[in-house]
Amino acid sequence: MTKPSSVRIAAIYWPTTSVGGINTRLQNYKAASIQAGDQFDILRSDNLITMGAEHFREPTRIRGGDTFIDIDGVVGHHPKHLKKSLEFLKNNYDAIFFAFLVPHPNKLYGFDPVFLPFFTQTDLPKAATISDGYWSTYKEWGRQAVPYCKKLYAGCKAYAVPLQSEGIDIEVQSRPFFPQAPQTVRDKEMLTVWCHQWKDIKGIIPFLKAVPTIPGNIEMYSCGIRYYQIRETDTWKKAINIDHFKNFNGEGKADYFGWVPFEATPDIYRRAWFSVGLQGITAKASKTTLFGTPASDPKTIYGAGSYNNSETEALYYGAVPVLHNQVLKSDLPKECILTVSKAEELPKLLGSKAAKSFVADPNRVILARQWVLDNHSAGKIYRILKKDLGI
Repeated sequence: MTKPSSVRIAAIYWPTTSVGGINTRLQNYKAASIQAGDQFDILRSDNLITMGAEHFREPTRIRGGDTFIDIDGVVGHHPKHLKKSLEFLKNNYDAIFFAFLVPHPNKLYGFDPVFLPFFTQTDLPKAATISDGYWSTYKEWGRQAVPYCKKLYAGCKAYAVPLQSEGIDIEVQSRPFFPQAPQTVRDKEMLTVWCHQWKDIKGIIPFLKAVPTIPGNIEMYSCGIRYYQIRETDTWKKAINIDHFKNFNGEGKADYFGWVPFEATPDIYRRAWFSVGLQGITAKASKTTLFGTPASDPKTIYGAGSYNNSETEALYYGAVPVLHNQVLKSDLPKECILTVSKAEELPKLLGSKAAKSFVADPNRVILARQWVLDNHSAGKIYRILKKDLGI
């Protein structure tokens, strides 16, 4: 039996347009903390005059942009509530972990770094994550927060490079994965799924255009700005059959389900043969080498070896990740994935005998699962977090 611990971590996330991947990481951290006998509270923080500091009686699912997140409370940073929020953190927690370093300045949040006292006016040890490739859009605020963090992590090397080029000490840390127990088995008929956000950088439009000629069944999940922009276009109608989310049905073959809860995804990957993600397919061509010459343009960064929680989950639960070939620059196990250089290659690849044999290969399944356990263990990563925080 795990010995109970007195460690209490406030896991803070700021307002964002899509909290999907953030929620996944935080829920995996939380599962590992519970296993260790710790308290890992996921707290929403915003610059809203209506948001004070509160711990809920039980986890509550709320909207986070175009997806949802399960939170344990709120700790607002509006000047009206700042003193109370700082006291709340001091009295209830031993450390702070920021799910991503700072808010992004925009019309919705504002252009004044009201959040900074969470860094400058609390003595609690802090760690934070760089969870995207958009450092260039919030670096002015980020630079002010970095000196107050005991540790700064990046989800992949490509995200770390722009900060390293400025001399910022940042460690590449794998995203945590905590296994669940799916109740399903692989579908007898070929099934391809899309579980990524509906944003251009993920390659959603090229994938939709390829859908009509991809063999087998197709299911599409998640959401994003592109869903709302294209759901009445010809591209949509040719790709989608039933829209189970908002009833924008089409004449195609794919079923669209929209956002599904974090706990529902393991069964999707267990049923699927292939899980497609085309991050980097729209990346801007660059004559410079990202790891030779520092680069900060997001489109270049996302084409330099980046991947998502979805790939880790697919590998563990048995689906074959089918990805844009920029991931070959990452640490993903090359013997467990398939890649394409453009979406038009998907129908031929997924319909091939070789791909179908690859899905059924028990050695691939074993290697993929072991790689996830070796490299993305939430328990191991959580223990490192506590050590880095000094708690």
